[in-house]
Amino acid sequence: MIATSTATILSGYLFIVGAVFCSYPELIYVAGCFALGGWVCSCALTLLLVINRISDILAPTISEFLFTNNRTWIVALIPITYTLSVICFTPAIIFNSTVMAWIGDPLIFEGRSKEYFNPIQNFNNIVFITGTIVFYGAYCFFMAKRQMGYRVSSGRNVFIQSTLICSINCSSAIVYSSMMFFKPNEFIVLFGELAWSLVHGCPAIIYLTMNRTIRQEVLSWFRKSSAVRDSEKNNTTSEQRSNRMEF
Repeated sequence: MIATSTATILSGYLFIVGAVFCSYPELIYVAGCFALGGWVCSCALTLLLVINRISDILAPTISEFLFTNNRTWIVALIPITYTLSVICFTPAIIFNSTVMAWIGDPLIFEGRSKEYFNPIQNFNNIVFITGTIVFYGAYCFFMAKRQMGYRVSSGRNVFIQSTLICSINCSSAIVYSSMMFFKPNEFIVLFGELAWSLVHGCPAIIYLTMNRTIRQEVLSWFRKSSAVRDSEKNNTTSEQRSNRMEF
C-alpha cells in the first residue's frame, strides 16, 4: 500500500511541484526507502509466482506441499525478510523531478554518483530480469509440452495472467537498470515510471478480470455482506412490528 501510494500519488504530486531532494528531504528519503522495499518485494514475489507455476508442472507433490494452506505464508517469509533488509540496510532511492524518476543519486554534488550507488538494487534488477527470462522460457516450454494437466483454455489463461504480471515488472526493471549506465530518453523514463506504478496495481486487476476463482470469491464477499445487511434489516423490522403489537 505504501509503495503503491509512493509510485502513484506521491510521485504525481512531486512531479507537479517540481520537487528535488532538498525540497522535502525527510519525506522523500522515507518514501524512497519504502518505495525501494516495495519494488524488491514485488520482484521477489513475481519470481516466486513463476517458480510456483514451474513446480506445478515438474514437481506437483513438492508444489502442493509448499504452496497450500498456511505453508504458503511460511514460504512468503523469504521475500518479506529480504524486503525488510533492503528497507533498513541499503541506501534509499531519491525522487528528482529533473530526471522525472526515483534514483539513487540526489544530484546535489557533481561527480559523486558512485557514492550513492546501491549494489543491492542493481543486483536485484539483474537477477530479476535474468530469472524472468529463464524461468518463463522454461515455463513456456513445459506448458506447451504438458499443458499443465489442465484443459488447453485453462492452461493458456494461467499463462496469460502470469506473463502479464511478469512483463510489467520486467519492463520497469530493464528501464531502471539501464538508467544506471546511461541517460535514457525522457519517454523511456516515463514508460519506466508508468510500468513501476502498474507493478503495484495491475496484479489485482488482472486476477479479478481473468481468474474466475478469485473473482467469484470476491463477489461472494459482497453477497455475504448484502445478505447480512438484509437479515439485520428484516430482524429490525420484525422487532418493530412485535413491539407495536405488544403496545
